[in-house]
Amino acid sequence: MQRNQHAGQEAVHSLIAVPIMDRESLVGIVEAVNKNGTLFDDDDLFVFEQFDRYRSNACTNASLLMAERKVEILENAHNVSHEITSTLILTACSKPSSMRRRR
Repeated sequence: MQRNQHAGQEAVHSLIAVPIMDRESLVGIVEAVNKNGTLFDDDDLFVFEQFDRYRSNACTNASLLMAERKVEILENAHNVSHEITSTLILTACSKPSSMRRRR
């Protein structure tokens, strides 16, 4: 079945739309159209608003997990860099004086 195949064939009795916010930015809208002759009520609005809160929390958690992972990667890179630098310094210091460059 095609999307909106029957659009316009039935009357819309009520419509509800809730903004999808990410912090202070509008990122989309959740919309529901009721064509069965009843109206949306405050309970329906509450469900849609709760949906957005859960979605918002999930996005925030995902962002925090990604940031935490980036910190772990940077810490690991720093530790590896430190180990390499320490090894190079130890190698340079452990060469006999006859093998060291003279200026």
